[in-house]
Amino acid sequence: MSKKITPKAFLVIRRGNEILVQEGYDRVAKKAFFRPPGGKVEFGEYSQQTVVRELKEELGIDVTVVTAVGMLENIFTLDGENHHEIVFVFEGVFNEEALYQKSVLEAVEGQRKFEMIWVNLQDFFSQRLRLVPPELNGLLQESEIIPLQVVSK
Repeated sequence: MSKKITPKAFLVIRRGNEILVQEGYDRVAKKAFFRPPGGKVEFGEYSQQTVVRELKEELGIDVTVVTAVGMLENIFTLDGENHHEIVFVFEGVFNEEALYQKSVLEAVEGQRKFEMIWVNLQDFFSQRLRLVPPELNGLLQESEIIPLQVVSK
C-alpha cells in the first residue's frame, strides 16, 4: 500500500492574542493537540479556496483570507499511522464581527460534531499546549497581528 502526501490548508483567525483552534486527540500517544480550522485541498481547488470552503462547510460562516503566512511540510504519526502533508497557512477574518464575541463555535464535519475555541498564543509558544503542525508556532511568532475588522469582498 502506497502512502500519499496530502495537501492541506489552514486559516488562522486571531482575536487579540488568541487564535481559533479545534482540539484533537491521538489515542495511541494519549496526547491532545490543537490545530486551526481548515482541511484537505480538493483536486482543482486552490488552497485559499479550501479554507473559505472548509469554514463554510464546518461552521456555516463566511471568512475573508487576508494574507498567506507560509507553507509547511509535516510528517507525523497519528493514532499509530504515519502521515505526510503539505500545509498552506493563511490568516483571515470573519465577515461577521459578532462571531468574535462567541467563546465557542459549534462545528460539524460529516456526522461528527465538535467545537472550535479561542486559545491564547502564549499557551502554544510556551508549549503548555501542543499546536500542530509544530512549525506553525514559528510562523505565528513571525507574522504580524491582523486587525480585527470586517473586510468587504
